[in-house]
Amino acid sequence: MAHFILFPLMAHGHFIPFVALARLLEQRTGHTITIVNTPLNIPTLQSMLPPQSTIRLASLPFNVLLICIISDFFFGWTVEIAHMHGIFHLVFVTGAAHSSAIGFTNWIRLPHTKTDSEYLT
Repeated sequence: MAHFILFPLMAHGHFIPFVALARLLEQRTGHTITIVNTPLNIPTLQSMLPPQSTIRLASLPFNVLLICIISDFFFGWTVEIAHMHGIFHLVFVTGAAHSSAIGFTNWIRLPHTKTDSEYLT
């Protein structure tokens, strides 16, 4: 059975969308879903899940077989972990779509990448 690992940032504002995503994956796929966080945050995450939920919670560090990592935007290190293990990786952005779009647009249109360094000095 497929196993999805979700890494929300250790901030309560990031828990709500990650728990919502986990519940959608649970309902629509039937695969195993695990949310990973620090031991201090596990009780908070547990309180956000319905009693009948099959979503697992794991404290760092953990040892499970993976097929996909879904990480918070701020956890760039999970890309390398997924690559090392040959598994699929997704980034879940919990911020507003508008601010994310502005950030992305600014990043791909960086003017200094298209000019000579002498021009800027």
